[in-house]
Amino acid sequence: MNNIIRKVTLLTTASAALVAHTACETDANEIDTSGGTPISVMTCIFSPTDTIRVHIASSVAYDSHQKEAAVDDAYVTMSVNDEPLWTTHITNGQTDAAFPPQKLTTDDKVTISAEIGDNGKMVRGSALVMSRVPIERVDTITSDDKETLHISLSMRDPQETTDYYQITVHRLAYQDGIGTDTVIKCKYKSNVFSDLTGNMTSAAPIGLFVDERLPVRGGGRNTLHLSAPWADIKKPLKEDGADSTVISVRLLHLSDDFYNFMNTRQQSQNFLLLPVFGTSAVTSNTDGGYGIVACEVYDEKRFTLTTY
Repeated sequence: MNNIIRKVTLLTTASAALVAHTACETDANEIDTSGGTPISVMTCIFSPTDTIRVHIASSVAYDSHQKEAAVDDAYVTMSVNDEPLWTTHITNGQTDAAFPPQKLTTDDKVTISAEIGDNGKMVRGSALVMSRVPIERVDTITSDDKETLHISLSMRDPQETTDYYQITVHRLAYQDGIGTDTVIKCKYKSNVFSDLTGNMTSAAPIGLFVDERLPVRGGGRNTLHLSAPWADIKKPLKEDGADSTVISVRLLHLSDDFYNFMNTRQQSQNFLLLPVFGTSAVTSNTDGGYGIVACEVYDEKRFTLTTY
């Protein structure tokens, strides 16, 4: 019996209740990583209007110096609403494929499938394009010690559905018109962020929440509170060679499988996980392998910094 324990690497960037429209969500505990056969891993997180990039790799033995291995030849197909639109070929040794922007709209379903190797093994995952939930207002105030920026975000949530969200703060640094997006580590203060595991340890670092924790108010409007360190927001331009910066506060509307993926991934990072049982606790929404296919939809408010 081959007892090689394999490790699985998932790449993410960073971000609801319509399960029937997305690929089935799989608890990764059902995926045996202890066998000698490599596991195909597919990662695709995209926005509705940008290039759709797909990363396909294979698991490696846990004691390997590599994080992943390239797959054999693979034909990768992108479909929108079950209609195949593009197919590209990944040759042996490559791990990435890209498809043109599609101008996707709410409720569109994007499916990524990969036929890998001579045996035609299929890995498939789907993502639903969520609606954009607008940010109604963002207010900021600097702490008395000038070290913290307190942020209040107001939003209106439809109470007739269960929705999943994330709030993030970004520093966008530009040099000659080319931007670099850095996520700022925030403190998430509202009680809504503690819903995931009954404490703040897993929810707070990445700002996930479910609307069922929002107070029921007339019209469904709610205000959530977080804070960010000024040292990260107002980092001198010369440190990253930028000529200007913008701060972005984003409200992401997530599908339930994307939310569960990020939630379980965050929880797994709170512990030192040894592969004793040969399994992973991070959820997956791909069939025939492991990984995540998700669409990142958000509204944002931007602020230009003028003093340093």
